[in-house]
Amino acid sequence: MLHTTFARAKEACACITSYHEFAKYKGGIASWGKDKPFPLSEVLEICGFGEALWALRIVIEPADKEIRCNWIHLDRQNSSWPTARGDRCK
Repeated sequence: MLHTTFARAKEACACITSYHEFAKYKGGIASWGKDKPFPLSEVLEICGFGEALWALRIVIEPADKEIRCNWIHLDRQNSSWPTARGDRCK
């Protein structure tokens, strides 16, 4: 299972709406912890496929580069997904 953290998501300019939605699900960042890992399966469940796909870019564990690149390629082909919005920090 792959994991990430709120700190990694914030550093990578996660979608603010999804970031706050997921933080609410976890009981708040202060209570969960910004560096405490959570599984991407929960991101999928709460925020949807597009956000879980985006979160593959910030996983903690060493992930097979080829698998990650294939998912990113799939993302780029589906420009209607929320992960293909361009610069998420804007």
